[in-house]
Amino acid sequence: MCAACAGEPSPFACRQCGSEEHHYGSRCAVCVLAERATTLLSGPDGHVVPQLQPALRALLAVERPKSTLFWLQTSDAAVILRDRALGRIPVTHQVLDALPRTHRRDHLRDFLIVAGVLPERPVPFDRLAPWLERLLADRPVDQARIVRAYAVRHVLRRIRARAAHTPITVSQAQRARGCLRRAADLLAWLDARGQDLAGLRQADLEQWLIETPNSRNHTQLFLSWARARRLTGDVRVYRPPEGEPAQMMDHDRRWALVNDLLHQQQIAVELRVAGLFELLFGRPLTRIVQLTVDDVCLDGPGVRVGFAHDAIVLPDPLTDLVRELIGRREQSSFSAEPRKWLFPGGAPGRHLTTSTLGSRLRALGLPTRAARNTALMQLAAHMPSPILAGMIGLTPKRAAACGDLAKRDWAAYTVHRDDRRRTVRSHSPRGLPPE
Repeated sequence: MCAACAGEPSPFACRQCGSEEHHYGSRCAVCVLAERATTLLSGPDGHVVPQLQPALRALLAVERPKSTLFWLQTSDAAVILRDRALGRIPVTHQVLDALPRTHRRDHLRDFLIVAGVLPERPVPFDRLAPWLERLLADRPVDQARIVRAYAVRHVLRRIRARAAHTPITVSQAQRARGCLRRAADLLAWLDARGQDLAGLRQADLEQWLIETPNSRNHTQLFLSWARARRLTGDVRVYRPPEGEPAQMMDHDRRWALVNDLLHQQQIAVELRVAGLFELLFGRPLTRIVQLTVDDVCLDGPGVRVGFAHDAIVLPDPLTDLVRELIGRREQSSFSAEPRKWLFPGGAPGRHLTTSTLGSRLRALGLPTRAARNTALMQLAAHMPSPILAGMIGLTPKRAAACGDLAKRDWAAYTVHRDDRRRTVRSHSPRGLPPE
């Protein structure tokens, strides 16, 4: 019970407004923030600059004023905002691009976009160019020239064309960085061996793939581009034939995880919903984090989620969790209005990143890839592939392949075994059966 309700004078009440919440010295954090923010954003005439009025409203609407005060004290955001209020610099995307990139300046840009001071812009795409210059700053001239041409004429061009139709996500920007980084690493590896890209042989490429695991996809994209422009010879990254999913989950283990996520209250609600979407519907994390509030329909007796073209009616226990997730506040102190993302992240106006969500789910003992593969196989075994494709957003070819694999019976195994035995027998000396 607060002191006011008890009828006693409170030593913690704010001397300005009398509130006992957000205790911050002799006043509350709300009053201190209002005073500092108004002073910070006011021009020489003592009035708040019109361009920064939305920023002031966003600062005063936060739910954790102490965190905002700490942000203004420890970051250089206050210096940038003060220089704008005094007319020393304009606050534009171009001005922020010219400054050295830091996490706190990225946070300031996101805040200004959410507040309405700056217009929307595909920020993950715009940050690629400064990142590329930092990557190539210490590289030899010949290597930097090839990587820069690969970036401008292929990687960035494809992303720019995609940005004209759909917003660029953080995951797509990370994949572009991976392509460019692998290209630069391959050129540096060849230079250390006294070779160049034109002298790359197939044996050298195989050695590179052995020494740098998980680089096959990025290397293939770069070499395809280089081969088309005759920068290298006929070297190719050969992919092994696709077979059964390598990572699967035991049936009992999968349903035990589903039961835990449905009933363990101590697990964060965003982890419970995201984990159930993956365990029950086989959705990849890259698509889960991009779900918006508009993808969820709360009208009617049940809750429907549109993973793809066809909405899915959720079961009752999951329905309650989705309603709770929509009703919770965003993680960021500066909430976007109206709320857009179903899984909001810590940066203003942004969703949770795939890496953050994946690491938190794996910490709960949920293997994300195995869970997704197992869910896909179970769904493909019980419904036609066209319905599966429309329900969870698979391509028709991928849905048909999952259906063929899930519905395969032991007769297919017998045929495969007989073919293999005939092949081995034909290569045995004198046609004798193998031992």
